[in-house]
Amino acid sequence: MRKIITGIAGVCTFVLVLGFAAMAAPKSPANAAGTWKMSLIAPKGNGAATLTLKQDSGGKLTGTLQIPPASGPVKGTVSGDEVDFSVSLTMPGGPTFPSHWNATISGDSMKGTANIGSRGGNWTATRQK
Repeated sequence: MRKIITGIAGVCTFVLVLGFAAMAAPKSPANAAGTWKMSLIAPKGNGAATLTLKQDSGGKLTGTLQIPPASGPVKGTVSGDEVDFSVSLTMPGGPTFPSHWNATISGDSMKGTANIGSRGGNWTATRQK
Protein backbone atom coordinates (compact mmCIF):
# COMPACT_ATOMS: atom_id res chain seq x y z
CA MET A 1 0.00 0.00 0.00
CA ARG A 2 2.83 2.36 0.88
CA LYS A 3 4.44 1.76 -2.55
CA ILE A 4 1.15 2.60 -4.29
CA ILE A 5 0.74 5.87 -2.36
CA THR A 6 4.38 6.80 -3.02
CA GLY A 7 3.93 6.02 -6.71
CA ILE A 8 0.75 8.10 -6.96
CA ALA A 9 2.42 11.00 -5.13
CA GLY A 10 5.35 10.83 -7.55
CA VAL A 11 3.08 10.88 -10.59
CA CYS A 12 1.09 13.82 -9.18
CA THR A 13 4.29 15.77 -8.49
CA PHE A 14 5.52 15.08 -12.04
CA VAL A 15 2.23 16.25 -13.55
CA LEU A 16 2.25 19.43 -11.43
CA VAL A 17 5.84 20.25 -12.43
CA LEU A 18 4.96 19.79 -16.13
CA GLY A 19 1.89 21.99 -15.73
CA PHE A 20 3.83 24.82 -14.07
CA ALA A 21 6.59 24.55 -16.68
CA ALA A 22 4.05 24.85 -19.48
CA MET A 23 2.45 27.90 -17.85
CA ALA A 24 5.83 29.59 -17.32
CA ALA A 25 7.19 28.89 -20.80
CA PRO A 26 6.62 31.85 -23.12
CA LYS A 27 4.61 31.20 -26.25
CA SER A 28 6.76 31.37 -29.34
CA PRO A 29 5.48 33.94 -31.81
CA ALA A 30 3.26 32.80 -34.66
CA ASN A 31 4.68 33.18 -38.16
CA ALA A 32 3.39 36.46 -39.60
CA ALA A 33 5.98 36.78 -42.40
CA GLY A 34 4.76 37.01 -45.98
CA THR A 35 2.47 39.00 -48.23
CA TRP A 36 -1.07 39.44 -46.99
CA LYS A 37 -4.13 40.56 -48.94
CA MET A 38 -6.27 42.63 -46.61
CA SER A 39 -9.96 43.55 -46.57
CA LEU A 40 -10.76 46.72 -44.61
CA ILE A 41 -14.23 47.24 -43.19
CA ALA A 42 -14.95 50.79 -41.99
CA PRO A 43 -18.03 52.99 -41.45
CA LYS A 44 -17.08 55.21 -44.44
CA GLY A 45 -16.61 52.23 -46.76
CA ASN A 46 -14.63 49.10 -47.41
CA GLY A 47 -11.24 48.79 -49.06
CA ALA A 48 -8.38 46.53 -49.98
CA ALA A 49 -4.72 46.66 -48.96
CA THR A 50 -1.49 44.70 -49.23
CA LEU A 51 0.63 44.03 -46.15
CA THR A 52 4.16 42.70 -46.62
CA LEU A 53 5.87 41.52 -43.43
CA LYS A 54 9.29 40.28 -42.40
CA GLN A 55 9.71 38.76 -38.95
CA ASP A 56 12.83 38.07 -36.89
CA SER A 57 13.19 35.14 -34.48
CA GLY A 58 12.13 37.31 -31.52
CA GLY A 59 8.82 38.33 -33.11
CA LYS A 60 9.83 41.82 -34.33
CA LEU A 61 7.95 42.87 -37.49
CA THR A 62 9.03 45.18 -40.30
CA GLY A 63 7.59 45.69 -43.75
CA THR A 64 5.20 47.86 -45.73
CA LEU A 65 1.47 48.49 -45.87
CA GLN A 66 -0.12 49.75 -49.09
CA ILE A 67 -3.63 51.12 -49.06
CA PRO A 68 -3.74 52.81 -52.47
CA PRO A 69 -2.82 55.55 -52.87
CA ALA A 70 -1.26 55.64 -49.37
CA SER A 71 1.61 53.50 -48.12
CA GLY A 72 4.06 53.36 -45.23
CA PRO A 73 6.60 51.35 -43.25
CA VAL A 74 5.45 48.77 -40.70
CA LYS A 75 6.98 48.44 -37.23
CA GLY A 76 5.52 45.94 -34.79
CA THR A 77 5.63 42.67 -32.90
CA VAL A 78 4.13 39.21 -32.73
CA SER A 79 3.60 37.65 -29.32
CA GLY A 80 2.00 34.22 -29.35
CA ASP A 81 -0.87 34.61 -31.82
CA GLU A 82 -1.24 38.37 -31.25
CA VAL A 83 0.02 40.76 -33.97
CA ASP A 84 0.48 44.46 -33.16
CA PHE A 85 1.96 47.10 -35.48
CA SER A 86 2.02 50.79 -36.35
CA VAL A 87 2.29 52.48 -39.74
CA SER A 88 2.66 56.12 -40.76
CA LEU A 89 0.55 56.14 -43.93
CA THR A 90 1.66 58.78 -46.42
CA MET A 91 -0.42 60.05 -49.30
CA PRO A 92 1.57 60.95 -52.45
CA GLY A 93 2.50 64.61 -52.11
CA GLY A 94 0.18 64.91 -49.14
CA PRO A 95 -0.28 64.39 -45.44
CA THR A 96 0.80 61.47 -43.25
CA PHE A 97 -1.68 59.63 -41.06
CA PRO A 98 -0.62 57.61 -38.01
CA SER A 99 -2.25 54.20 -37.78
CA HIS A 100 -2.27 51.34 -35.29
CA TRP A 101 -3.25 47.76 -36.15
CA ASN A 102 -3.75 44.63 -34.05
CA ALA A 103 -5.00 41.16 -34.87
CA THR A 104 -5.08 37.53 -33.99
CA ILE A 105 -3.25 35.26 -36.42
CA SER A 106 -4.32 31.70 -37.14
CA GLY A 107 -2.31 29.93 -39.83
CA ASP A 108 -2.74 31.91 -43.05
CA SER A 109 -5.49 34.21 -41.69
CA MET A 110 -5.56 37.34 -39.54
CA LYS A 111 -8.51 39.24 -38.11
CA GLY A 112 -8.31 42.46 -36.16
CA THR A 113 -8.98 46.16 -35.69
CA ALA A 114 -7.30 49.31 -36.98
CA ASN A 115 -7.22 52.96 -36.04
CA ILE A 116 -6.18 55.30 -38.86
CA GLY A 117 -5.98 58.89 -37.72
CA SER A 118 -9.22 59.43 -35.81
CA ARG A 119 -11.12 56.64 -37.59
CA GLY A 120 -11.36 52.97 -36.79
CA GLY A 121 -12.48 49.77 -38.40
CA ASN A 122 -12.05 46.05 -38.70
CA TRP A 123 -9.87 44.06 -41.06
CA THR A 124 -9.13 40.55 -42.20
CA ALA A 125 -6.16 39.25 -44.15
CA THR A 126 -5.15 36.12 -46.02
CA ARG A 127 -1.52 35.18 -46.61
CA GLN A 128 -0.67 34.80 -50.29
CA LYS A 129 1.06 31.56 -51.28
